[in-house]
Amino acid sequence: DSVGVDVVVRPAVGAPVEVRRFVGVRVVDRYPDGTHEYLPYLGDLLGALALAALPVVLLGAAVFLVDRYTAGGPRSEVSAAVYWAGASLVFVPMLTEVSAPWLGVYVVVPLALPAGIGLAALVRWGRRAFDGRDAPRVAAAVIVLLALVVQTGAVASSEVYGPSDRDAELAQFAQPSAEFSSFRDNLSSWVGPTDDERPDVLYYGSSMYVADGAADSPPVPESWGERLPMAWYVERIGADTASAATPEALESRSSMPPVVIAPADERGTVAPLLDGYVAHQYDTGLWGRPVVVFVEN
Repeated sequence: DSVGVDVVVRPAVGAPVEVRRFVGVRVVDRYPDGTHEYLPYLGDLLGALALAALPVVLLGAAVFLVDRYTAGGPRSEVSAAVYWAGASLVFVPMLTEVSAPWLGVYVVVPLALPAGIGLAALVRWGRRAFDGRDAPRVAAAVIVLLALVVQTGAVASSEVYGPSDRDAELAQFAQPSAEFSSFRDNLSSWVGPTDDERPDVLYYGSSMYVADGAADSPPVPESWGERLPMAWYVERIGADTASAATPEALESRSSMPPVVIAPADERGTVAPLLDGYVAHQYDTGLWGRPVVVFVEN
């Protein structure tokens, strides 16, 4: 039954905190319901490898086959690296919670060993052909090397060194600009002592509303994500939080926390209810996602 399963998978209270956190996130409270579709995640990983690491994959696979089926092979180092990469290819899409191109690192890193062996062998083969004036083999080696370099260069130029604009869907635009550092630096002084019973920070608005206890363990509500990155800094200083979804809920509070955070478009609603507060506005993304932080004066 569910109680028996929970006893088995949930580590004892005396277990190290790192173990309890790992099991709690990865096993007991994994989102969503402990699983996701496997094949779409595997397809995304294969696509990322084909786009961003094709030379490493091809060289690694070729060296594995040649090393395994020629005299003197297989070498344990090559086999271990390829088995490591193969296991990552199979299990990473199963274990990950998100499908992202950077997951290819788990496959590419072990494949770098056989790929390096293959690249060195190709260079030596081409050098011997050049020393022996074997034009066809020299041409073949040059063509293969150029193909590897061109593919890598094309990916680097188009995906890494391309212009950064507002249409690019890369993760760095989810991070705030340097101006947000003033929130981080001043939050502790704004909040003051955190050892009293009243909440120290209140999040206002339906988009940031989280019921009491709803974010104590994963999966957390989507509205908790709307609080980022403020929630990280609030948690770091040990501040207690509260939520209010409507003006009525905010106005009915017996006492107001020293810091109130709301979406910027709610400024006109919240400001009249917070007499004696000073407003600071920040973008929580590099561009956009503005919030207003009301601080008790």
